[in-house]
Order: sequence, then C-alpha cells, then structure tokens
Amino acid sequence: MSLTAKVVLGVALVAGVLFCSGLGSAPFVDPPEGFHAAIAWEMLRHGNWITPHFNGVRYFDKPPLLYWLMAGAFRVLGPGEAVGRLGSALPALGVAALTAWLGMRLG
Repeated sequence: MSLTAKVVLGVALVAGVLFCSGLGSAPFVDPPEGFHAAIAWEMLRHGNWITPHFNGVRYFDKPPLLYWLMAGAFRVLGPGEAVGRLGSALPALGVAALTAWLGMRLG
C-alpha cells in the first residue's frame, strides 16, 4: 500500500470516528432537522422520489439530494436520528478523504 493510500485511509478513519460517533446520541432538537427527516420519510413511504412533500404539501425550498440520501438510508437501516444524519455525515467523510488525497498528490 502506498503512502498516499495510507494517509487517505488514516484521515478517513479519523473523520469517520469524529463525524459518526455521536450521530444518534441526541434527538432532533433543531426544528429544520426533524422537518427534513420527515420529508425524506414521506418520500420513502409514498414512493415519490421526484417531488418532496410534507403533510401533502409540495416542498421545493431545498434541492432533493439530501432527501434522497436520507430516504435511502431509511430504506436500508430504518428510520431514526442516527440514520437521518448519515446523509450529511457520509459525504463529509468523503470530502475529508478526497481532501487528504488531493493534498498528498499536490504536496
């Protein structure tokens, strides 16, 4: 394994611990966080992956990628606070690994 791969793997492991260690330790306290999880849950429940809804009202204020990630995680792992937060934590982990790789390549 090359030095670059070892560094990227190390950064990914540290970022994974930092980003994912407390995902389910607190309930949805911030109202928009629970609101977005409810939209993703309705997207999964109704099978409409194109138009996000909340209580039957179309919701186009945010791009749907967050809802798709959350609904996909709900489908695989079931609903919950930790699962709802995976849609934000896993891309952050990928960005940390990509930044480490880019830093090793350019540095």
